[in-house]
Amino acid sequence: MAFGITSVQCSGTRPACHRCSTHGFECEWDTEPETTRRQALLNRAEDLEKENEDLHELIRYLYSRPESEALEILHRLRATGDAFHVLDLVRMGDLLLKNLPNETRESDQVGDTRQSSTASSKPGSSRDNANEGPDEPED
Repeated sequence: MAFGITSVQCSGTRPACHRCSTHGFECEWDTEPETTRRQALLNRAEDLEKENEDLHELIRYLYSRPESEALEILHRLRATGDAFHVLDLVRMGDLLLKNLPNETRESDQVGDTRQSSTASSKPGSSRDNANEGPDEPED
């Protein structure tokens, strides 16, 4: 049994709590003077909830995007180590794509498709020949 030991908690008064002012300690606060401890905890809980939502959004991007985009997201995440920065980049990219006129997006997609099919096939390969129709005489 311990006699004479009492647990004295912080009274929360500012600028110095009762315990610190009685014992001559410097009172340290991790919140602004106008913020109560309860409000600081509520603010922190809100911040953590927002971070959790953001991280879940980043994970959704990783499993819902085409593999090439997901790999790019993963590479950026590994390079920077900052999930929130990478999420901002992904969001910014999506926003930029949404702001493009439809004609530009469609022509870019068609151009990308053409480039990828020509880049991946070699002249004279069976893939080239399979995509071509029957040989027709040139005019």
